[in-house]
Amino acid sequence: MKSIRNRSAMTTLVLLAMLGSAQFSGAQDYSLSNEMERKIASHPHVRRLTDWGGRPDWSADSRRLLYVSREYGDVFELNVATGKSRPITFHFPHQGIFRAIYLQNGDILLSAPRYHDPLATAYGRFFGSELWVMKGDLSGPPVPLGVTNHEGIAVARGSMRIAWVDSTAPRPIKRADNEFFSRPIDFASLKDQIWIGEIIYEGGVPRVINKRKILDCESDQGAIAEFNALRGSKCSMIEPQNLVPPDEQRLTFTMLTRKTRDDGHAGADSFILDLQSGKITQLNTRPGYFEVEGVFPDGRNSLAEHASGNQADGATNRVDLWKVALDGSGALTPVTSYNKIDPQLKSNQGVVSPDGRWMAFGVSTAAVEQKVPGQGVGIFLMDLGAAGRR
Repeated sequence: MKSIRNRSAMTTLVLLAMLGSAQFSGAQDYSLSNEMERKIASHPHVRRLTDWGGRPDWSADSRRLLYVSREYGDVFELNVATGKSRPITFHFPHQGIFRAIYLQNGDILLSAPRYHDPLATAYGRFFGSELWVMKGDLSGPPVPLGVTNHEGIAVARGSMRIAWVDSTAPRPIKRADNEFFSRPIDFASLKDQIWIGEIIYEGGVPRVINKRKILDCESDQGAIAEFNALRGSKCSMIEPQNLVPPDEQRLTFTMLTRKTRDDGHAGADSFILDLQSGKITQLNTRPGYFEVEGVFPDGRNSLAEHASGNQADGATNRVDLWKVALDGSGALTPVTSYNKIDPQLKSNQGVVSPDGRWMAFGVSTAAVEQKVPGQGVGIFLMDLGAAGRR
């Protein structure tokens, strides 16, 4: 992985020394009041695993979690039983990692940029990321798959199949963070497409085969186009979430839309795609911001980040996690209630362990996420059985 940020040996030693404790608090410095910490700790059936990091992903044995220290950060692996974390991306120079997900064979899929401009971090997240495979035994640096992507990746549990989003549109001119969101046209013209493929190894080198496009944000045909026509909206972004067990022939995804007339934001809705028939079913029947997240191992339900309203009125700052049926009924069950505990709090990034016993997730506030998008105040663990949410 090419880099202009060659971490020195001294820096690595200092970081390793800091990891001698159970937590590496230096990954972020977002202090909350004692009263807010008390409120966070009051949520039933939940315990805190870390006070930093985000975007967790479960190992196949439900004993370990991958997570990133922060956007453009490093990846760590947490032993849930002991509470200890170990770094797994310190052994090679890199530009920062966005996401890390276990593959079926124990290797790790990374989403990361090849180059990083610290003055254009938002641009790099949306337009500069690629997919890489790192050996699970950390025996070498990641290998690029030759696939560009942005945002989430769906990874199968029972095979080496993955789904990702890419765009046919030319990348817009790079702009600094303070200018990045001033021109929504950058997002309106993404022309997102969801692709699916399989990772194989030839001579020990990973590559993606059987690549095919399964959804097209710009298409004027099919269920997505019909949905937007009825809403008077157009597809702004589309993101794969999970290949649904047990047969992994269905894919959950989220679509962000904008009003056709004024290009104002309309909201986020979630769907499930049958990969064999091509049928698309909308999952949310309740209005508001609705983004599917981790899937339950029985394949009957998913988690969703949900709040009334839309992004324009701050719904993403109010989301909590809900259990949503995947049969299209729209049945919802609340799982977390941090925003009820305090309107400044939210919970997100929920993932269910393969054995169905636990949910790992993040807790955050709008003030924290204004500093680093998607960042929170730690990774938390809910006992789904005790909470009556299995």
